[in-house]
Amino acid sequence: MEKETQQHSIEAFRHQILESIGEGVVGIDSDGRFTFLNPSACRLLGFAHEEEALGRDAHTVVYLAQSDGTPLPESEYPFWKVM
Repeated sequence: MEKETQQHSIEAFRHQILESIGEGVVGIDSDGRFTFLNPSACRLLGFAHEEEALGRDAHTVVYLAQSDGTPLPESEYPFWKVM
């Protein structure tokens, strides 16, 4: 029971950090779909609530372009490089 309470406290702390920081933080699964967005990420991406984005393909939401305006090839998307 104590370990369960401690785990809950850790999760609550992580949630509080994500909810309060000013930087946009998103989770994207291996298929390129949003798994979570903090409130700052929602604002940056134009969503009123996280639920609007969950499960959506990040590529259709985040348009990435090179400095000259041409689309960035999908193979060069930063989150694909991270995965």
